Amino acid sequence: MSVGALFDIARSGLYASTAALDITGNNIANVNTPGYSKQDAALNSREPRYSTNGYIGQGVDFESVTRRVDNFVERQLLLGNNSVGKYTVQDDTYSSIENAYNEQNGNGLMDNITNYFNSWNEVAANPDTLEQRNILLTAGNELISNAKQIQTTFQKLSYSLGVELTADINRINDIAKSISVLNEQIANGEAGTKFKINDLRDQRGSLLTELSQLTKFDTIEDNSGRLTVIMGDRNLVGPNGVHELTQNRTSDQKDKLLIDNIDITDRITNGRLASVLQLRNNDQTGIPYTLSELRKIVGAITNQVNIIHSSGFGLQPTATDITVMNLTPDHTTAGSINSVSMSDFANLAPGDYQIKFTSPTTYDLYRNGSAVSTDNTYTGANTLDFNGVSVQFASAPASGDTYYVSARNKNFFNDLTPTASVKQSSTMGISSINIYDRTALTYNNYEVRFTDSTNYQLYDIQKGKITGSGSVLGGDTILIDGMQVKITGTPANHDILKVSPTDLAVTAGGVAITDTNDVAAASNSAGNYGDNSNALAMVALSQTNQTALINVTFNTYYTNIVTTQGGFAKSAKDNLTFTQNVQQQLQLQRDSVSGVSLDEEAMNLIQYQKAYQAAAKLVNVTDVMLTTLMSLVGTA
Repeated sequence: MSVGALFDIARSGLYASTAALDITGNNIANVNTPGYSKQDAALNSREPRYSTNGYIGQGVDFESVTRRVDNFVERQLLLGNNSVGKYTVQDDTYSSIENAYNEQNGNGLMDNITNYFNSWNEVAANPDTLEQRNILLTAGNELISNAKQIQTTFQKLSYSLGVELTADINRINDIAKSISVLNEQIANGEAGTKFKINDLRDQRGSLLTELSQLTKFDTIEDNSGRLTVIMGDRNLVGPNGVHELTQNRTSDQKDKLLIDNIDITDRITNGRLASVLQLRNNDQTGIPYTLSELRKIVGAITNQVNIIHSSGFGLQPTATDITVMNLTPDHTTAGSINSVSMSDFANLAPGDYQIKFTSPTTYDLYRNGSAVSTDNTYTGANTLDFNGVSVQFASAPASGDTYYVSARNKNFFNDLTPTASVKQSSTMGISSINIYDRTALTYNNYEVRFTDSTNYQLYDIQKGKITGSGSVLGGDTILIDGMQVKITGTPANHDILKVSPTDLAVTAGGVAITDTNDVAAASNSAGNYGDNSNALAMVALSQTNQTALINVTFNTYYTNIVTTQGGFAKSAKDNLTFTQNVQQQLQLQRDSVSGVSLDEEAMNLIQYQKAYQAAAKLVNVTDVMLTTLMSLVGTA
């Protein structure tokens, strides 16, 4: 080996050691940099030179700077971040919903419901005492007031989630733009070389980590180093740049996410974004479900109390308290009613009546959903009198006709106001909606999904399934659970209406009477002292299983609501705890591969420093050898 070759070996050692020290120093400097991956100097021995005595090495080459990355662990961390983001939002929101019910502190709606019906019990015990009636009115007001407060809390939660949704979308678009910029820097910087720009790749990796907390996505890296980010089966970041995520709000107040005007909402299944959408949109598990259940229990109590209350009498009953109505829906009878009036106040039995003709001359009479009498004779004189009510027919009734009439005293609560809206149609509108049979309400919300111009299916929104079907009557009338919806125009296939008896149950709720004398504790108009029969009916109502509420009492149904929400909250918290624990283990695994260890770097410093010193010593030795050699040549 020549002295010159020895110089080359020493020089290569100096260069390699210097590069390794630079990389070690960079690792130390970035020990606290989020997303930084430890870098190593890739050193390779040079190809040896052949000599007569064998192959002799020619030093070392510094090949490149490499990143320590376990791609499998990195992918698992991204997926884990999806779940942590998802369950964090759920945990926060469901806990807030649970707190809003306030049952654990004993100040929730359950106490209001119990106090209200207990107040009726006190009225039944003292039907002529104004003090007990005042307490009852206060209890009714407190029930509705607390329900309004709970509803407001839920609505504020939904609004806050809407604000977060917008912020998350903006951040996703910002991240996408930053990734696109880094894509170009990486592609341009690595073009024509075999080397990777590790620091830029770490920056891009950090952006992907942040993005993974917001939404689920997939990535594909091409040969140039550019990364395509796919969200909801659409390119968020593509070879040609960013395809921004946008949002809009549908007519039924649901959030939609789009990329290139393609709806990807249903494909967002993980991350914070998925939970925000689920909590804002989902009618089975989200805030719409929570609001619907609150309105359902309040609506059921309101309606059932009103049916009984408007069928009784107060302390000073008068005929002017009674409202008489013909509620028969259109296109359901062959005959027709000309008028309904109160014929005998002294013998009046207020209530909601059904007159069901079993033949042109016989009928069954129902009051508040229960049979009063059957096989009654209709003389055909166009007049029908019963329980102090007189019905005048404009045309003769026929077999199968059912007429709905009412003679009502004052309601205790504001009457339910049903709502109907067009969710999807360009040819149809709504002119009105009313309740014609209070006893038939199920308090369910429906989508009326048309299959053609006259036929439709009933989709129960909270149950998430088709539960019935029907046809438009007379071209403009739809009957659903005691409600009559009048439409304009002509429906078409795929048209959708939304119908709800309870959307306004809390918002428009309130106690309808202010005079304690109007509390209807009695069941007859005679004003008999001590008549408490209607008040006792109210007490019995609180203990009666309600068919429309899965055949349980009001208190039990409300308990089920709170328990269901508690289950959602517990599930979210358990899932969050589990995913956080898994993430901690994955992070430790990543740190063991990609994290910077100061102890390891300190050892590397010593190792490369000694290597540098040894290479420098080799230079000195080689220089001495060369000097000696030159002196020998000079004396020869």
